Amino acid sequence: MNQSKEDTHLERPIPVSVGERLQAVDMLRGFALIGVLLVNTQMYNDTMMGFSASPLSYTGAANQVAALLIQIFATGKFYTLFSFLFGLGFYLFTERLTEKGLPAISLFRRRLLLLLCIGFFHFALFWHGDILMSYALTGFLLMAFRKKQPQQLKKWIIILLCLSILVIGGLMALQSVSLESLSPQQAEMYEAQIQQTVSQYQEGSYPATIGYRLTQELPIVLLSTIFIIPKLLALFLAGLYAGKTRIFQKLHDLSSQDDSTDKSESTELQEQVRRIWRTSGLIGWSLTAVYVVVDLQLIPGAGLAARLAAEWAREISTVALCLFYITSLLQLWQHPRWQQPLAFFQGVGRLALTHYLTQSVILSLVFYGHGLGLLRRMPLWQGMVLSLVIYTLQLLVSRPYLRRFRQGPAEYLWRKGTYGKRAA
Repeated sequence: MNQSKEDTHLERPIPVSVGERLQAVDMLRGFALIGVLLVNTQMYNDTMMGFSASPLSYTGAANQVAALLIQIFATGKFYTLFSFLFGLGFYLFTERLTEKGLPAISLFRRRLLLLLCIGFFHFALFWHGDILMSYALTGFLLMAFRKKQPQQLKKWIIILLCLSILVIGGLMALQSVSLESLSPQQAEMYEAQIQQTVSQYQEGSYPATIGYRLTQELPIVLLSTIFIIPKLLALFLAGLYAGKTRIFQKLHDLSSQDDSTDKSESTELQEQVRRIWRTSGLIGWSLTAVYVVVDLQLIPGAGLAARLAAEWAREISTVALCLFYITSLLQLWQHPRWQQPLAFFQGVGRLALTHYLTQSVILSLVFYGHGLGLLRRMPLWQGMVLSLVIYTLQLLVSRPYLRRFRQGPAEYLWRKGTYGKRAA
């Protein structure tokens, strides 16, 4: 069927109703947003070149403790969780539209193009740390895997994860060792570049900051995207695998106490989730400890080999702890007494794009020169408190907002751009 004929028969799409949504997915997405905010606030408070997540780069016990907590529990774990959910969302989006006889792939392609535009403007207007452009670019590769069987997906996930762990871990280790081996003159020049960027962000006008970001930081971001795509694609495929094997649908039926759910199948599924939880927790927390020991320089004289092992450990731990967080929350979700507290995350999850962009607006006004200019002037522990305040406010407003509106403004525009004039 050609494109024009598909469009001719295109029904008017409407937002997914609450009954159609997998509530656990919204809950996970809302939970992930607090981790993303904590890490992003830490990054907003520095420059691209000068940023370091290591607790040793901060002065004061309170700041070092805050950095250590973010490093252990948040850094790398929550964009990983969002990436997994993006792949799952791809499956749910395309399956729902295919069942309705709509051109799922062409609509998803349009959705990615719009996300790419949103990401570019987010980058240009607010922050160099945008992840949406990388998601959109990787999403075009994801479409090629739609027809793959689960066993084929597993092979690709393993290959891509191994590749990304080797490459990203190796690059991070080399960067760390290279910075430590700079000559005094090179170190002085490097610090001067950082200070120039700090001054630009602290004192520069808004148009000048946008210009700096587009000319100086965009090439670095595009180059970095090349190296992160294998990991993002692997995580997207993991979400697609979860969709194809209907893990979340089965857990949804189980938590809803659906009488049609096979008891033996539900018992097996619960045991499978527990096995993943135990294994991912053991691997994730153990390797996180390895990374922290090396990063805090608790092993005297650790060189390139130790740093390389630590970075590889960190990369593996981010994926393992992503699975640990998912399975921890899914197990709690099965208990009625936990569903109501966890349901607060659902509202945030349904408005995730709006909240993500709102966070950037607030943080750019706090840290950059067109606002308060507090970059490198706000202690990290205060930034952590600020993150918790912002997220708490978003948590409180989400449910009342959703009682009046079906989706957030960013979600509405994204859908409107996807479906065009046919959007309700």
